[in-house]
Amino acid sequence: MKFSLNLLTDRPAPELDRCWALCDEAGIDYVGVADSPMLVPELIVTATRAAARLGRSGVMTSVTNSVTRDVSVMASALASLDAVAPGRIACAIGTGDSALWTTGLRRASPAALERYVVALRTLLTGGTAEIDGRTITPHWPMTPARVPVLVTGTGPRALAAGARSADGLLLGTGFSEAALEMVATTVARETAAVGRDPREVELWWQTTITFGDTVEDAMARSLGINTSWLTADGKAGPLVPEHLREKVERFNGDMEQVGTTYRGVDRGRALVARADEMGLLDWLRSCAPGLWGPPEVIAAKLVEHAGRGRVNWQFYVAGDQGDRVAFTERFTGEVMPALARSTAQRETGVIS
Repeated sequence: MKFSLNLLTDRPAPELDRCWALCDEAGIDYVGVADSPMLVPELIVTATRAAARLGRSGVMTSVTNSVTRDVSVMASALASLDAVAPGRIACAIGTGDSALWTTGLRRASPAALERYVVALRTLLTGGTAEIDGRTITPHWPMTPARVPVLVTGTGPRALAAGARSADGLLLGTGFSEAALEMVATTVARETAAVGRDPREVELWWQTTITFGDTVEDAMARSLGINTSWLTADGKAGPLVPEHLREKVERFNGDMEQVGTTYRGVDRGRALVARADEMGLLDWLRSCAPGLWGPPEVIAAKLVEHAGRGRVNWQFYVAGDQGDRVAFTERFTGEVMPALARSTAQRETGVIS
């Protein structure tokens, strides 16, 4: 299994440094760095600081967008990061979320994102890119960078764009039968349309972990799903049932307002209460990709998912999950050893 801990960077530098050190010591594949300039420190500055401090773990942009960062600037930034940490940089990119709605900008269309990703991957290899009537040729002193580009999303158009153009997909769809069928069908259809092997598209599953003494205790403090990915430009996507579309749109309209109660210390519990009040909680729980409970329960669920081929994971770690250092200590010090034991038991056939 491969792991990325996307630790929201709205914390003091010493706290982040401690989390990154724990990830590095444990062999976590990537630490995530957010791109939301009105909410957290600047993406590339923070990513550079992380890359310089990490010796084993890589750094993943989680998640940048194609609206606020011109493709020439993004390509140069990623190539420069790759020079700092060769082979340990990845770029997760989407149509835009808090980096846009906090500044009054609109999301990119999936078609625009696809053009951007094609140009970005071309520039990273040192090639000349054509995009929206522009011709861009890099003349960097850096060698061509091998930076995987993952497209994030939940809707079929974004997933289709990523399947055609990117190295992989970072999925927030959850694990309902409808969501899993949409992912599998979209990847198969769109890679066939452009003559790609579907195995070239690496699937990463984005979710949250909420630790607790019991599953029920943890579920009371987290929805286990990023509901903003269920709407685009305020409109509910295809995974939302017709009778819930208006409620989901209203729920996200409430949430996407900086400074409200939903960004407080108890944000997770407030969102659970709000979802329950609006009659959304049971449905959100039914499709949420979240993992709840004590470390051994989390490890068992991950083993179960691995048996179904879901082996690449990014865990979003923000205020809902409590203290970042404590979270990282529990994941690296308890969940990962439990996973190692489970793997050893399966390989030897010995159950201790």
